[in-house]
Amino acid sequence: MAELPERYKPWAEREGLIEVGRIPALHAQKAVVRSLFTMDRAVELFDRVVAHLGERAWIDPEGGETRRRCYVRDREDPDWLLPVPLLEHAWIAGIGQMVIGTFVNSGAVTAEDAPEGWTPGDEPFWPQDPTLDILPQSPNMQGGSLKIAEGTGSVEIEYDDRGVRASASWSACGDVFWYGRAFNTRPWVIDPLARPPTPMPFSLACRPELDVNGHTVDQMVAWVLELEPERLLPHRVLLPLPMPGGVAGAWGRARWALREAAFEGRLPDDAAGWVVIDAFEGGVMAVGPDFASAVARWRDEVARVRPRPPKPDKRDEPEPRVPDREPELVKDDEGNLVRFSTGTVRLTSPVLAHLAWPIPLPQHVPAAAVPLPPLPSMPEAYRRAGFSRVLRMFGEHGAVTHGMLREEADGFTIVGEGLLDVVDPTTVGEEIDAATARHRAEYADMPVGFPNPFDEDYPCETLRFRCWDDARRCRVPLSHVGSSFGTWTARNIDGDGWAWVVVRVRHR
Repeated sequence: MAELPERYKPWAEREGLIEVGRIPALHAQKAVVRSLFTMDRAVELFDRVVAHLGERAWIDPEGGETRRRCYVRDREDPDWLLPVPLLEHAWIAGIGQMVIGTFVNSGAVTAEDAPEGWTPGDEPFWPQDPTLDILPQSPNMQGGSLKIAEGTGSVEIEYDDRGVRASASWSACGDVFWYGRAFNTRPWVIDPLARPPTPMPFSLACRPELDVNGHTVDQMVAWVLELEPERLLPHRVLLPLPMPGGVAGAWGRARWALREAAFEGRLPDDAAGWVVIDAFEGGVMAVGPDFASAVARWRDEVARVRPRPPKPDKRDEPEPRVPDREPELVKDDEGNLVRFSTGTVRLTSPVLAHLAWPIPLPQHVPAAAVPLPPLPSMPEAYRRAGFSRVLRMFGEHGAVTHGMLREEADGFTIVGEGLLDVVDPTTVGEEIDAATARHRAEYADMPVGFPNPFDEDYPCETLRFRCWDDARRCRVPLSHVGSSFGTWTARNIDGDGWAWVVVRVRHR
C-alpha cells in the first residue's frame, strides 16, 4: 500500500463513513462508459428510452437539429415537467481536438494500490479503455455527447469526430479523499457528517450488477428507465409552448425571480406549502398550502396581471471583439509559476432553434413551482447580535435553505443554516475582518501584474468563508473560499452553497 503523507491521515481516520455500492468506484464508472463507448450506442439508448417513456417523454424543441433534451412529465400533473433532462444528446464537431494544458497536482493523494515509485503525472496504472481500430459503420458515428441525469447526479460522455468516447465527466463522486485514495479498490464512500454532507453518488454507478467490461444497450435502457429523478427534484416547470431557452431558461428566470423576491421581502414570512411564479420575468407569484391551491391562485393572478415575455436586448452595437493575446506565464522571484494564460481562446456555440416568444395569453405563460418549507425561527443569540431576519435561499435544483441575515451600514452578513451551531454571532464580524485582511495580504504578495480585485473600482464585493474542518470534524477560524466582484444582485444567492458558509456583501 502506498504510504499516506501525515497531512492526509485525519481524512483516512474519520469515523461514520458509509460505503455505497459493491465494486470499486472507477470500475463502476467504466462499466457505464464502456456500455456506451460509441456514439451509435448513445443514440440508440436515447431513442429507445424515449420510445419506452411514450407520452411521459418531452423533447424540448429549443435545441433545433443540434441538441435533444428529453424531459420527463410529472406522474400526477403531466402538464408539469421535471426541470432536469433525463437524457441529453448533442451533435458537436471537433471534440478532443484541442488541448489547452495539462495540470499535475504534485501534492495529490496517491492511490493506495499505486506501484512502488509511481508519482502523479506518470502513466496510469489503473485499467484503461480499449483502443478501437475497427469502428461501426453507421451515420451516427459522429462527434457529440450524451448526458444521463437523475436530478443532481449525472454522467456526460463526449465522443470524438469518429464517434468514439473521448472523455467522461461525473457529478456526485462521493467523498473526494477516498475517491482519490481508493478509486481502484473501494466502492463509493460518503461522509454524512461533513458540512455539507457528501451527496450520494449517481445511482446508475452504484448498481451491484455492474461489470467493468460493460453491458448491452438493452441492459442500459432498462436501468435508465429505473432511475427516479422525481425523488431528487422537488421543483417543477410548466412550459405550455416552446420558447427561447426552453425548460432550462424558464427555470433559470424563475429561480432568479424567487431569489430576488425572497431577498426583497416580497415572499411573506408565514408563507409555506408551495410557491408558483411565472417564468417570463417573475412578476406574478402565488403561495398555497398545497400544489393545487398554489397553482390555482397563480392562474388567477396571471389572468389579472397578464405578464409579458422578457424584453429583447436593446443594445444597438455588438460587443467589442476581444483582442488576440499570446499565451503568458507569470512567475515569482524564485521562478515558481503563479499564474498562466492560454492566450485568447474563441469558442463558437452551435446554432440552436430560433424560437419566438409566445403571444402572452394567460394559457401561454410558463411557470415554476417549488415546495416552500415553513420559515424557521431565528436563534435568540443571533437576534441579540443584530441579525434581523431569516432569509430563504433557493438552490440550483429547487431546494430551499435558510440563512440568518444582519444588515450593516455598507452591506450585510449572512450565516448559513449549516453553521449556526458553530458560529458565534457576537464575534463573526471581527472574524470576517481578520479573514478578509489575510486574503488581501495574499494578493499583496503576488508578483507585479497579477490582478488584484481589491484594488479595482468594483461597486460591490461578495466574500464567502468556511469555518469547519471536515477531516477533524471541528470548528476552525474563518477562511476565504470564494469571492465575486461587480454589481450586486440577489440572483447570486445560491441556496446550495450559501447554507454552509458565512457571506459578507459589502458595497464600496
